[in-house]
Amino acid sequence: MRDILAGCRVVDLSVRLVPGQEERRLEIRRGVIPSDDTFMHEIDTMSHIGTHVEAPSHFFEDGADVTELPISSFMGPARLARLASLPANAPITSEVLDDVPGDAVSEGDILIFTSGRPHDEAPHLTPDAAHWMAAKGVKMLGIDDSVLLGSNTADVRELHDILMSRDVPFLEVIANLEELRQDEFFLLALPLRIAELDSSLVRCIAIEEE
Repeated sequence: MRDILAGCRVVDLSVRLVPGQEERRLEIRRGVIPSDDTFMHEIDTMSHIGTHVEAPSHFFEDGADVTELPISSFMGPARLARLASLPANAPITSEVLDDVPGDAVSEGDILIFTSGRPHDEAPHLTPDAAHWMAAKGVKMLGIDDSVLLGSNTADVRELHDILMSRDVPFLEVIANLEELRQDEFFLLALPLRIAELDSSLVRCIAIEEE
């Protein structure tokens, strides 16, 4: 079979989690399967930990869970918006997005944001920016820890309302974006297929053409 990744570079954009060392609960307990004396683990954790995707049921009581969205929602062409030129704690408005990434975004794209700033200096997305993304037809929104989903609770909720009402999932706690050589790539961030989950850990990867 032909290697479909020939000529491509794969970048892992997932946080590596260590049981017992995370801010949110993550524990594993090793046990033995009696029938063949092999090992397995019990995993005790939360749906929002590490690199994870959030479905509309995170925000709406009757919203779709991670299994009810099309699998294509979590993969596809992606564009990285680098916002290093913004001042500390600046709002990310539609005017900002008209400049970066601007017309480069097409319907069905995944849009990823990074600023490279420390978390306490991170610029924040605004409801205005959410309307811009909805109008563009962005199918998934991603951020690393250098960008915030709003500057206050009201804006955070409005931003979620605007995008998640359109079944746009959020991809959060992305890592290693500085390793990307290109701003356009193919992204996969596939959730576990567990019914009723509002959010799921993912192994998020970018595939760049060499």
